[in-house]
Amino acid sequence: MESARRKRAIDEARASNMRQGYVHDPILEAITDRFVRGDTTLDEMNDEIEEANRAQSQAAGR
Repeated sequence: MESARRKRAIDEARASNMRQGYVHDPILEAITDRFVRGDTTLDEMNDEIEEANRAQSQAAGR
């Protein structure tokens, strides 16, 4: 099942990121949840993550 494969990939990436100090971000979690459900493609998810990171950087004045 595609959603199970996507969830496993996201879970593995999240675990790796947490080992590197990732802090839960509800915006990024919502983006990845849409990908797992099949609402977005991998490219769309990556674009949304880049945009969210850009917006957060701008808000922080970086």
